[in-house]
Amino acid sequence: MSRSNEWDAAHRLAGEIPTCTGPAKHRAISALLAKLLDLLRTGAS
Repeated sequence: MSRSNEWDAAHRLAGEIPTCTGPAKHRAISALLAKLLDLLRTGAS
């Protein structure tokens, strides 16, 4: 997956968070944070 597509995927994940509730919202936020950290880590190297 290209970096642009990965950022697009992160953006889509962020857009889905408001529709989630309860534990699903926590999982979505965790997934988004993990994706963003990965993208930032790989961008810094």
